[in-house]
Amino acid sequence: MKTKVKVPRLVNNFVNVFRPEPQVYPGASGNELCHGQWYDEWVPNDHTFTMGPDGNWHIFGITHPLTTAANIHEGEDQLFHAVAPGNIFDKPLSPKCFRDCGTVLPPSERPGEPNPIYAPFIIKIEKLYHIVYGPYAIRHRVSEDLVNWRECPPMFVEPSQQGTRDPHILFHDGKYYLTYCAFNEVRQRVSTDMTNWSDYRIIRVAPTEIAAPESPFIVYHDEMFYLIFCLWSGVWDQKTVAQAYPHITEVHASPTIDGFMDTEPIATFDAHASEVFQVGKRYFLSSAEWPERGINVVEMVFE
Repeated sequence: MKTKVKVPRLVNNFVNVFRPEPQVYPGASGNELCHGQWYDEWVPNDHTFTMGPDGNWHIFGITHPLTTAANIHEGEDQLFHAVAPGNIFDKPLSPKCFRDCGTVLPPSERPGEPNPIYAPFIIKIEKLYHIVYGPYAIRHRVSEDLVNWRECPPMFVEPSQQGTRDPHILFHDGKYYLTYCAFNEVRQRVSTDMTNWSDYRIIRVAPTEIAAPESPFIVYHDEMFYLIFCLWSGVWDQKTVAQAYPHITEVHASPTIDGFMDTEPIATFDAHASEVFQVGKRYFLSSAEWPERGINVVEMVFE
């Protein structure tokens, strides 16, 4: 019997659960930003949710002080860290319910790596939290407490011009599936041990050469795989900061984990750099910088 494809739908409106506090910038100095200087306005981007060993929810994600459009991604050299009580999703969400815990993993804590740190994803395996991030190489660290991170060898390295970025890992049927972006493609590698990875296969290509997928995420629900990604159209006036964070998120469905090459979207959301996470049997979808500065969250159901 053919499995009926359930379509995800967002419930109610986004709630802005986190907005960074003013703080000192620990990244490298550049055209606009200066190491060690205090900045009031910070911009989050790709991020990841996880339940910590302390019973609290944690978010880690890209952040940097607000710049002009001319230097839109300057200073993305550290991650933000935000925390909320473990029962925060048991009741209606309140604005700013996640507390800013400052920045983590700046260049000084990652010697030998490039200054930028992009699009982290965290997966817990037994008692260890594994954080993976780009760009270029997909790098890997582990922690027991989400505070102290030990460096591991990179999972793999691709030529820098490919723009390898935005990793997500799904564990399914005894295998780890690492989905990420490079060029205008969504790629996927497979491992049984989080160390030895297969060659990549392409599972999705952007509709035009100037377009690019961003922030891919795969959800397995009711015998179907759902690929969720943000689509960068390639159109930007180079003047408006907000326009550089497109909020077009597509959802594609397939009975196989790599069967998205020719699918049409079954849903489209106004969201940027989304992550989907579960609280019990409930699903939530997040969005960075849309509809408000910071991280926004809404419940999602499959119908």
